[in-house]
Amino acid sequence: MEQNVWNDFEGQFNDVLKGKKEAQEAIPNAREADNFDELLKDKDFLIRNQTALDLSFIDDNSVDYIFTDPPYADSVPYLELHYLWSQWLNFKVNFDDEIIMSDSPLRREKNFEAYERMISIAFRRLYDKLKPNHWMTITFHNSKIYIYNSIIKAALLAGFDLEKIIYQPPAKPSAKGLLHPYGTAVGDYYIRFHKPMSGVTPLSTEEVDRVRFERIVVNAVTNLIALRGEPTPYTVILNSYADIYGELKKEGYLFSAPEGIEDILKRNLDKIFVLKNNKWWFKDESKVPFIERVPLNERVEQTVINLLNREPRVSFDKIMEEIFTKFPNALTPETKRIREILQEYAQKTPDRKWTIKPAVKRRIQEHDMIAELVSKIGEKLGFNIIADLPERRATTLPFACENPDRVKEIDVIWLDGTKPVYEFEIEHSTGFSSGIDRGSNLTVADLKRVFVTPEERKELLKRKFREKKFSDEVEEYNWRFTYYSDVEQLYELSKARKALTLSDLEKKIRLPSEIRVERQSKLEGFG
Repeated sequence: MEQNVWNDFEGQFNDVLKGKKEAQEAIPNAREADNFDELLKDKDFLIRNQTALDLSFIDDNSVDYIFTDPPYADSVPYLELHYLWSQWLNFKVNFDDEIIMSDSPLRREKNFEAYERMISIAFRRLYDKLKPNHWMTITFHNSKIYIYNSIIKAALLAGFDLEKIIYQPPAKPSAKGLLHPYGTAVGDYYIRFHKPMSGVTPLSTEEVDRVRFERIVVNAVTNLIALRGEPTPYTVILNSYADIYGELKKEGYLFSAPEGIEDILKRNLDKIFVLKNNKWWFKDESKVPFIERVPLNERVEQTVINLLNREPRVSFDKIMEEIFTKFPNALTPETKRIREILQEYAQKTPDRKWTIKPAVKRRIQEHDMIAELVSKIGEKLGFNIIADLPERRATTLPFACENPDRVKEIDVIWLDGTKPVYEFEIEHSTGFSSGIDRGSNLTVADLKRVFVTPEERKELLKRKFREKKFSDEVEEYNWRFTYYSDVEQLYELSKARKALTLSDLEKKIRLPSEIRVERQSKLEGFG
């Protein structure tokens, strides 16, 4: 492809100029150090252009944090691609010191063994310079498992502890990648290591065999999906690498994965796992008894709403801190998802913070009001009432159950004497799974379960019924549904009538089949 030389030069010049201006605004009076001692005293930055194999100009145990982007083996031949620029900049190119894999005609003899040896030396140098109990983050891009292993192994053998691996998909994923359920690790990995307080612990040189590695991967992926409680994208599963390497460490292996996660997932597709809309789930949920009942998506929503309800105005950084703390490692949702939740439930303030929308705050306040109305309707019908309201909360339950603390969190329970006959969950903002989870703790014969939700959440409820897990749980526990306006009408009726009946209540309660979206394949049955 032909390109205009001047246009390219002008574009590069403007990019560099823009970067210089931004740097000047960020640090207006930056002072450059000539050596490391000056940096420790009163200077702001030190730039050195040299090999990472020699860091003798830095004192041992003196660096607070390391962020490094090591060479990606054979992915990018930096010096070869940069050779023309190097000449313009009068930079002496030292091909011998470059940590790279290359089969270029320069006869560099930079094979994998040389790359692995040099990268190991570099990480030992970094380990020496970092302060104990401090961190190093590396970003890495190469999907070849043996190259990936070499980076992990080099850091671990240097003495670092592996803490977290985050796979960051590309900003604009390819069309092929969007359709491919595995093998699409074309983004970057961010890998966090910690330098412990004590010295280096000798590691075993034993390598893990394929059978044992497959068991560890399957267990790690199963645990991840079960903890999330929802079908999981492959890019999120890649974040379970840290758990896999941690399990290898516990079993005494040298952290070298013999194959990639995608290869193991392929072998176990339609055996242990299935794909739902290009997301990974279990073929037989009954074989995974520890699945989290409330999907991660709903737990994250509730966490954001709770924070917004607790603080009048909150910064995005504060929200992310709350999320990262509560949902660590592979449970951490994408930033994009957090922004989507904020768009739905919050609005920006003039000082660029977030505050809860008035409509959402109204819904939260209405929750207790509707719970009180349901309680009063139950009293009118002659039932005893337990409700998760300050004046109605039970200190002890008048019936036996396995999880009394969870049962006490149920919004409203109607009792015939001491036997629960109706339970109500008042859902106002987030999903319904948390209500199902609470309500399932009340196991009484002939118990009737009812969700009460605002009318504006009808469409959300219809969408929820398209999720098999939600539909199955609604059917399993015989949940039915009614709306806030129905409760308000029943309450007004209870004030006007001396004898409110259960028939009046049942007329307001809808079966799931009356709510879920169904395709009309035949005319009969449709009015």
